[in-house]
Amino acid sequence: MVAKIITITFEGEAVEGSGVPVDGLVNALRGLQDALRMTVGHLGGYQHGQGPPPKWIRDQSRLAVRATRPGSLIAELELIPGSTPSFAGEHLGSQALDMLMLEHGSSHPEIPDSALEKLESIPRSLPDGVEVWLGDEEIPRRVMVSRRAGRRGRTNSAGETAHLYGWLNAVNWNRGTAQLHRYRQSHVPLRFGSPLHEQMLSCATNFVEVKGKGKFNSKSQWQYVQVDEIRNAGVSNRPFDLETFRANSDPKAFDPDKVVRASEPFDSEVLIQYINQAREDR
Repeated sequence: MVAKIITITFEGEAVEGSGVPVDGLVNALRGLQDALRMTVGHLGGYQHGQGPPPKWIRDQSRLAVRATRPGSLIAELELIPGSTPSFAGEHLGSQALDMLMLEHGSSHPEIPDSALEKLESIPRSLPDGVEVWLGDEEIPRRVMVSRRAGRRGRTNSAGETAHLYGWLNAVNWNRGTAQLHRYRQSHVPLRFGSPLHEQMLSCATNFVEVKGKGKFNSKSQWQYVQVDEIRNAGVSNRPFDLETFRANSDPKAFDPDKVVRASEPFDSEVLIQYINQAREDR
């Protein structure tokens, strides 16, 4: 993975006259780091709570000041390539930065409000007349960080697009509600209409893929998701049937030469915890 370089620039008469306050500079760097971290976690399906984010999120969102450049005040930041993939097997830091710089993510449904609020806090901690810009020279492009960044100007009565995986529990046929349990996260309340009654019941307690529309609360957690599609995603609770196994005309023999191996190092303890938690939730 090639390191991604971005810049954060402070411009304006106030900068040329008295410079950028240290508190404002620190807040700007911390705000960008926090926004990136929240977006990486959101892309990886993690709901941020009170505690510190897990190692894979911190590993994929580490920014370092690489250099400064001539001008009002320009800091060159490097996204350090992470060694720990998310559970989806992807490195999300570069993707998250690109989304944050697309009009500060205000037109992108995958950016949590909490991340946009962190960006909005950057210019608010600086004196009037100071402009803050984020730059990506690879594309190239440069966007201003607005004091009113975020989703306030965007309306979406249909809700946010949801594409989730987890264990389907607490299916209530009469109320049209259920719960989607995900690893080490709060469950997602689900709603479904009568056309999905039989499918929801058949998928109950299984690991499923859910698509639909929903809303976030003030903590960037799913308030609910209205289910449009649901299907089993490969994990079944049916007991093992020896006779069916013996009668299989096309048995799958283990071939060590065809084993798919991890392309990069991963945290084995986290994987074991994930598997154990999955067994408990089934």
